Amino acid sequence: MIYIVLLVITCIFFYFTSMKYSNKGMLYFALLLFGGTAAFRSFSVGTDTGTYVQLYRALANPDATVSDLLKVPAFRKNIGWTIFFKGISRIFGSYPAVYIVTSSILISVLIFVTLYYWSDDIRLSILICVLFFFLPSLNATRTFIAIGLTLLSSHLISKRKTAFGIIALIIGISFHSIAVIGIFIDLVFLIKWNKNRAIAAVIAEISAVLFFSRFINIFTSVFSSYRSYLETVNDTVAGKNIVLQIVFLITVIYSIFVLRQEEAYGTDQNLTYQYLIISVLEIVIGTIGARVWYMQRINFFLQIYLSLQIPHLYKYKWRYMKLYMFTCMVILLTWYLYCIFFNKGNILPYSCWFM
Repeated sequence: MIYIVLLVITCIFFYFTSMKYSNKGMLYFALLLFGGTAAFRSFSVGTDTGTYVQLYRALANPDATVSDLLKVPAFRKNIGWTIFFKGISRIFGSYPAVYIVTSSILISVLIFVTLYYWSDDIRLSILICVLFFFLPSLNATRTFIAIGLTLLSSHLISKRKTAFGIIALIIGISFHSIAVIGIFIDLVFLIKWNKNRAIAAVIAEISAVLFFSRFINIFTSVFSSYRSYLETVNDTVAGKNIVLQIVFLITVIYSIFVLRQEEAYGTDQNLTYQYLIISVLEIVIGTIGARVWYMQRINFFLQIYLSLQIPHLYKYKWRYMKLYMFTCMVILLTWYLYCIFFNKGNILPYSCWFM
């Protein structure tokens, strides 16, 4: 299977690439291998791919102006996506492969390049990203474009390039409305955290469970087109989503241990606190929304930061680090193999659009 081969190649490249040359080499490797695999997949790979191919054909219709398209609900709720791909179709034509290639390149560049500039260990970040997010990205392309823009936004915010970060987030929301969670994420990276502030934030996140139903009602009243998604319950994936929360739970526990060590050694704790707060919210949403299909999409926006958090914790190499890393990687590898063998997201059989 191609996905197994990709993983083996990644592990070999990860192992034999020296740290001196690994950063740019690993970035180019990820862009070419995984960006290329996604870009050349056929229209049948991914549950939602066929739907987006049909939407792209409608966008590419020369008789359809942007103003006409925005009258249609499917396009109106994704203004940024509609305008961007309408422009792409004007340049490259109406063949649906244009959408597959463009969206795949955009996702790969946004996520992998941001990880390159932000991660403490780009090789480990890419490996985690591949295990957790590569296969779902073959299905939910619009969601992952928005995730890439949200990730870029928070990186810019963390570097105090606030104006550019806000612009990136607005564009992300225009691609997918659930990117509004990026407002919270950006606030996390904008604030200078200490122990008391972090405790208050965690208590607020856990307390939010009590108001979960009210939040859903507010969200669906603003974005009424998502009501049916949020009301869709899927018991078959609930248990598997809870299992994935183990990674985040042990990450939170290990983060607390690292914070104690950072305090003892006088190391800056801000970034560790930021990742911790995001992980706690992920656990809250991932647990209470495990049965709600659309909540899984929302949680992707928080889960992507695991590919930054684990390398950040790994760099200290303190006590229990090997046990923590081994447990995380085993669970993520199991998730990757589960997606393949149970064809999660209709990713099999893999074929190319030009064959």
